[in-house]
Amino acid sequence: MIIKQYIQITKPKIIFGNLTSVISGFFLASQKEIDYLSLTILLISIAIIIASSCILNNLIDKDIDKNMYRTKNRTLITGNITNKKCLIYATMLGVLGFSLLSNTINTLTVNLTILGYVVYVVIYSMYLKRTSAYSTIIGSISGATPPVIGYCANSNNFDSSALILWIIFSVWQIPHFYSLALLYIEDYQTVSIPVFPIKNSILLTKKHIIFYIIIFIITTLLLTLTNHINYTFSTIIELMNSYWLLISLKGYNIKDIKNNKIWAKKMFLLSIFAIIIFNLVIPIDRITQLNVK
Repeated sequence: MIIKQYIQITKPKIIFGNLTSVISGFFLASQKEIDYLSLTILLISIAIIIASSCILNNLIDKDIDKNMYRTKNRTLITGNITNKKCLIYATMLGVLGFSLLSNTINTLTVNLTILGYVVYVVIYSMYLKRTSAYSTIIGSISGATPPVIGYCANSNNFDSSALILWIIFSVWQIPHFYSLALLYIEDYQTVSIPVFPIKNSILLTKKHIIFYIIIFIITTLLLTLTNHINYTFSTIIELMNSYWLLISLKGYNIKDIKNNKIWAKKMFLLSIFAIIIFNLVIPIDRITQLNVK
C-alpha cells in the first residue's frame, strides 16, 4: 500500500504524457537511424526528474489540494507520507535523474531540463500559480521543454525546428489548462487561485482558447512546410485540430453553467487527443521516411 502511495505522488499520468513528447522530439531530430539505447536512457532520466518535480509540486500545493474537490483525495493529503519524507524522496530522485542525464546526454539537454525543472517547481508552483492569472503562460515554458529535450538530446543543437516544437507545445497548453480552469472554476475560487477565467471572464477565456488553438494549428503546419512531416500525416493532425477548433467555436453559444462545464470537459479531452495524435504521428512519419531512404 505504501509503495503505491509513493508511486502516486509522482503523478504517473503526467510522467507518461511528457515522455510521449520526449519521444516525438527525439524522433523528429533523427536523420539517419534511431538510437534506441540513447532514447531509453533519456526516457529513464527524464521520467525520474519529472517524478521529482511532481512530488515537489504536490508538497507545495498541499494546502491548496486539501480544499479542492478535484485534488482532496491525492496521496499526500490522505496517505501516510510526511512532508519530510516527501522532500527526501523528491531530492533523491532529482539527484539520481540529473546525475544519469548529465553523464549520458549532452550539456544542452541537461540545461534545458534544469530550466524546465526550475520554472515548474520554483517560478510556477511556488509563486505564479498563487499570484497571477497569467501563470499558465509562464508555466507553459516548462511544459513545452520535454519535446525540445528529446530533440536536442538527439541533435545536440537548438535550431529552428526545436524552436517550433517549443512554440507548438507552449501554445497547446493554454487552451488545455484554460479548459480545465473553466471545468473546475468553483474549486479555484474556493482556494483563491487567480486562474484566467476568475480574474477576467468566461467569455474572454473562450476567446483566448480559440485564439491559441488557431496559433497551434498554424505552428503545427510549420513542421510540414519545413519538410519535417509529410502531407499525409500532416492531414491527420490538422483534421483533429480542426475538429478541436470547431468545438471551441461552439462555446460562444453556451451561456448556462451546466453546459459550459460539459463543453469545457470536452475541450479538455480534445486537447489531450490533439497532442496524443501529434506525438504519435511524428515517430510514425519519421520511421516511414527513414525506411524509404
